[in-house]
Amino acid sequence: MDVVAKTYKSGGVWAFFKGFWPSTLSIFLFAGIDLMTYEHIKENDSHFHEKYDYPRWFVSFYSAVISNAVGVVICYPISTIITRLQVDDGRSNGTAVQSENWDRRRPFSARNFRSGLLLYRGITGSLVKILPCSSIGYVVYEELCKSLGVRMT
Repeated sequence: MDVVAKTYKSGGVWAFFKGFWPSTLSIFLFAGIDLMTYEHIKENDSHFHEKYDYPRWFVSFYSAVISNAVGVVICYPISTIITRLQVDDGRSNGTAVQSENWDRRRPFSARNFRSGLLLYRGITGSLVKILPCSSIGYVVYEELCKSLGVRMT
């Protein structure tokens, strides 16, 4: 309860919602890119499925892996900015972030090439965590639709 009181005193009600709008944007952006890429790959692979007789679950699995990887690569910088907004103590006015992993303050700047690469720091862990889970989810979804007779258009 002490944390809630200190947070409210330091930033008001809006202190509880740091990063809300970028987070909402990231969720919609990721879902749109993910579903669009998944359906596009699955639809365009239908002629290979008939020709080479791949198992249906295999097509769903690798379509999901590719679509999730594309979504993560595009949306990861937004997630990094959200995290930095939530960690920022307010003194830096959102232009620099102090982190335990960084030895000094590094500003976001278009002139500094490394600052762009820092937005992708930690993406490997996210990919390792997200890809198997969501790909299996897509395969289960497709197989359930098939077994229940649901046809998506």
